[in-house]
Amino acid sequence: MNVGTLYRLGRRLTEISRIAAVDPGDPQMAAGELGVLADVLTHPGSSVKEITERTGFTQSHVSASVARLRGRGHVETVTDPSDRRRTLVRLTERASTAITRRALRPIDDAVGRAVENSDPRSADRVLAMLEELADRLVADGRGERGEDTVPDGVGRTAIGVARVRAEESRRPDRLFDDPYAEAFVAAAPGAFSEAEERGDLGSLGAAFGFHAVIRTRFFDDYLLAACAGGAGGAGVRQVVLLAAGLDTRAFRLAWPDGVRLFELDLPEVLTFKERVLAERGAVPGCARMVVPADLREDWATGLVEAGFQPAAPTAWLAEGLLIYLSADEAARLLTAVGELSAPDSQLAFERGDVAGSLLSRARATPAMERYASLWKGGLGEEAPDWLVRNGWQVRTHELAALAAPYGRPIRGESRSGFLTAVHRRLDQTEHDSVRWADER
Repeated sequence: MNVGTLYRLGRRLTEISRIAAVDPGDPQMAAGELGVLADVLTHPGSSVKEITERTGFTQSHVSASVARLRGRGHVETVTDPSDRRRTLVRLTERASTAITRRALRPIDDAVGRAVENSDPRSADRVLAMLEELADRLVADGRGERGEDTVPDGVGRTAIGVARVRAEESRRPDRLFDDPYAEAFVAAAPGAFSEAEERGDLGSLGAAFGFHAVIRTRFFDDYLLAACAGGAGGAGVRQVVLLAAGLDTRAFRLAWPDGVRLFELDLPEVLTFKERVLAERGAVPGCARMVVPADLREDWATGLVEAGFQPAAPTAWLAEGLLIYLSADEAARLLTAVGELSAPDSQLAFERGDVAGSLLSRARATPAMERYASLWKGGLGEEAPDWLVRNGWQVRTHELAALAAPYGRPIRGESRSGFLTAVHRRLDQTEHDSVRWADER
C-alpha cells in the first residue's frame, strides 16, 4: 500500500463513520464532532490539548468541534480551578442521551451498506479486519480480538456482582430488577474460573451472593429515601456512586425530577460499562455524569469539574468499596467525602466487620483466592467511631433485621450489615454529643 491509497482509505473510513453517525434528531453532527464528543463522554473535564492527544485529531479540528458542540448545547467549557490558564471541556446537563449513545454506536450497519454489492460475507470480513486494525493502532480499551475485556482485579469482581444481580432479576420474588446485569456478564466471557462457572463455591458462594442481593436492595431504598426527603425536609438532588462498577441505578430506579447522579470508577471499568449500555440502548432516568477516577488518588477535582456542587446536600454511596482499601486509604477517601459534603448530606457503605466474618473462609477457598487477595479491610469495626469523630451521625443496620422484611430470613447468626450516616458539620467540641445507634 502506498501513501495515496492509505489517504483514500482514511477518507473512506471517515465517510463510513459519518454514515454510522447520521441521526435525524441532529443532522448537523459530523463524524469528527462525534469523535470529540465520545472522548469528552469518557474523559470529562479534559483540555483541548488532552483531547487532541487521545483522539489523534489536529488541535484546530478539536477546537472548532468544541466550539460547534458548545454552540449547540452539547458541551460547556470551564476554567480549570487549579490552573486558570487552562480551559476544560465537559458535557452539559442538557446534552441528550441520544447524542451520547450515538458517539458509542456500533458500525456494523454502516459497513454492511458500504459493501452491500459484494459477497454477503464481505461485511463480516471487513468488520473483523477493522477490529484488528483498531486493536493494533487505537488504544480504546478493547482486547486482542476486538472484544470487550474486563479489567483485572476489582473490575472482575464487578462482573461477579452483575452475575448475582442477573440471577436475582430472574426470580419471580426478586427484590430488584437489573435489566442490564445479564448483558455485562455476556460481554465478559471467561471472566469466571471453572469452579465459579460450575457453582462449586458452596455455602461460601451462597453467603456472598445473599449479602450482595440484600445489599443492593437496601442501598436502592437508601438512595430513593434520601432523594424523597421526609418530615417536611426536601430530598437531595445530588447522588455520587463511589466505585460505581457496573451499577445501573441511574437506569433502573424511579428518580425524582432534578436528580443528578455521578458515577466514579477506573477508566477501563467505565469504558467497558459504557459500551455495553450503549449497545443495549440504555437511557438513564436522571442526569448522569461519568467520572473516570482512581479513588486512591485525587478524585475530588474530577468530580467537581464534572459539575458536582459541594454546597448542595449529597447522597453518597460506597458500595463494596472500602474492603479494597487500607485503613489509611479509607480514611483519606472519607475525609474527602466529608470535605465535599454540605450539611444534611448522607453516606452509606457496608459495616466494617462483614469482611472479618467471611474473609478467612474465602482465603481458604482456591476459587476465591484472586478476590480475597485484593481485600485490605478498610476501617474495619472502627468505621462508626471514625465517622462520629468527623462530624457524622451514624446508624448501623443488621443484615438479618433487613433480610426478614424482604422475605429472605437468615437462619442462624449474622455479623454483617450496613451503615448510614448524616453529615452535621459539627465543631470538634460537639463530637462527644453525637451518638450512633444500632438497628437490630
